[in-house]
Amino acid sequence: MQLLDLPLELFRIILYHSIAVRGMARGVRLRLVNRLFAAEVVETIHTFKMLDQPLASSTTLDKAKPMPHFAASYLKYRVLGEPENGNGVLICIRKVSERLRENMRSSSQEHAHILGLLCGWAVEGQGTLRRIFRTPPHPINEVLSDHVVAAAIRVGNVHITRNWLAEVGRGASGPYSWIFGHSTNLVLRYGTQEIVELFLKGRHIDRCSAFIQAARDGREDLVRSLFNFEIAEFPWRFADPSSNESRSQPLKKALHTPSIAIWNYVLGLRKVHGPQKPVSCRFSTRLLIRCASHGCAVMARHQLHLGADANGNTNTPFLSERPIIDACTRGYPEIVQALLEYNADDDGAMAAAAASGHLAIVKILLDNGCDTTDALVKAVAGGYRDIVELLLDNGVVVKNGDHLQLAIYRVFELEHTALLHLLNERGLGS
Repeated sequence: MQLLDLPLELFRIILYHSIAVRGMARGVRLRLVNRLFAAEVVETIHTFKMLDQPLASSTTLDKAKPMPHFAASYLKYRVLGEPENGNGVLICIRKVSERLRENMRSSSQEHAHILGLLCGWAVEGQGTLRRIFRTPPHPINEVLSDHVVAAAIRVGNVHITRNWLAEVGRGASGPYSWIFGHSTNLVLRYGTQEIVELFLKGRHIDRCSAFIQAARDGREDLVRSLFNFEIAEFPWRFADPSSNESRSQPLKKALHTPSIAIWNYVLGLRKVHGPQKPVSCRFSTRLLIRCASHGCAVMARHQLHLGADANGNTNTPFLSERPIIDACTRGYPEIVQALLEYNADDDGAMAAAAASGHLAIVKILLDNGCDTTDALVKAVAGGYRDIVELLLDNGVVVKNGDHLQLAIYRVFELEHTALLHLLNERGLGS
């Protein structure tokens, strides 16, 4: 009898022991064997709760161990199956989901969707999973309603939000949920216009801060409504040095936006309310650097058109990273193309793109005749066969054989047989 002919339960037990012996990083790579393995490896990790310990010991600074792509589905599985006397945090997430379901009168299918959203949001939090799965788990000292309100804000549930605001009264600070985030931040970033106005009317958030955050998140309709919110009764005090609206410089900070429409709207406000001076090239360069980090391609090109330095030169020591390197590392091909059109220095760009596995960017850089130094070695070390093949097809060679050998050792660690076969075919495997 062959392995794939075994009963599913026995097959999963074998997979469990294989992953346990190999370690999680190498065990997860068993998914590459075939489609059955791809599905059953993840299912086995779920069934045997194999991510609990790795997640409990993870740190937010350990970039060598990235979060598994199925971390959210794993958390959802654990939340659904946790007994009532089990992990308090998992039970809390389940109760939050149930509370939302009750208020939304949703079906069981919609409830599963809501729970999936909650788990996805929990995974976003820095260190949240570590706090959930550590032994003993992070205690739930907060009132359940704090987590319910935070989740309700993000899911757009006006009913729960309005009831909470009525209970706490005007001016109260929003609840903090370490699982889903601080309610104030959630309102500014994800809240519907109705929820934002509820918080504004109750003086739970500051109009000036909300205006700046909405601009940075590219929420055009919200930016306009915030600026005009109760403006007749409470006009903006940009010219008053004693006011927060003057000190916070909202008409400057709101220009840090990915939206051209918001950019133009704020520029129009500046003409009316000041400052009258035009935006400097240095400011445009700083915004370009931010765009390269966040993937704001349209605004990046706009700032280049306005005179931003394509190499990110602001004469500011802590802003030394060139935008093209950031865009290549993070995987933003449109920004890379725009920077090249404005004559950005491409030194090291292809190596950065190859090291991060961004094939489309490597193609752009090759088409533009960019520097290929270390690109092949970085692609080999990362196990990116498609990039390695592309570079070899374009005549890229390795200048330092020792570096290539170290990269090949990494390929052996990855057990990347297809890449090893390619390297042997091209005479680079020995």
